[in-house]
Amino acid sequence: MTSGHSTTIEYYGSGLKYIIDQFKLEEIEGHDSYKIPEGIKALFITSLASIIEGTLKSFLKEFLKNLNIQNITIEDNQQVQPIIEPTIERDKIDMLKDICEDRIKRIENSTFEYLLKEFELVTSVKLKELLDNQKENLFDNIKAIFRFRNLFIHGNVIEIEFLEENNFKFTGKSELLHNYLKKHDLEKEDYMVGDHFIELLVTKKLLNHFKDVVFNHFLKLEFWNDTPLTKNMINRIYYENDL
Repeated sequence: MTSGHSTTIEYYGSGLKYIIDQFKLEEIEGHDSYKIPEGIKALFITSLASIIEGTLKSFLKEFLKNLNIQNITIEDNQQVQPIIEPTIERDKIDMLKDICEDRIKRIENSTFEYLLKEFELVTSVKLKELLDNQKENLFDNIKAIFRFRNLFIHGNVIEIEFLEENNFKFTGKSELLHNYLKKHDLEKEDYMVGDHFIELLVTKKLLNHFKDVVFNHFLKLEFWNDTPLTKNMINRIYYENDL
């Protein structure tokens, strides 16, 4: 009997590659003769968020499955001792295996916020520290992707006020998102009266920024090398789509 390791996130790579090429995503200077449809922007950001969640789930599940419970040890008075005494054994080993299986099932249905807690519990490492060691503020960049993702998938109201002198102001939760653009210099450079609010809040610069966050930093964490199946999955996202 053979088994494979694959997740749906592998198929997002081809969709993202199509969007990048079709809409010339990397050409961000000057005024475009076309605008990226709002639905395409939603698909792009939700796909990036899915890749992040899928990678975390794949890593955690593989990490737990690779635990050799029979040989887990602890340090006791500077001597390494088995957690389970060799003569007791089978029931306790089976119990620990069941605990791991239950945790794996919960991971499969977890939200990003729960995955952050699970990551620390399983690895004893905070994902925030791991990400920020890779790139300054990478954790905040990742969380921003999910805030923008939620804008689309939860049907949130976008509040904007159009002011005098060809100006505008986002309010409510939308202001938090727009502040992220201003902080990272990702605002639309060629604002015109009549631009759809999504044009102002989800710019081509923002999409390129998020693409860089995921593909040039998050997916290149050396930590993924500890789980070969997950690492191979990440490699397929890159090489099969020339990303």
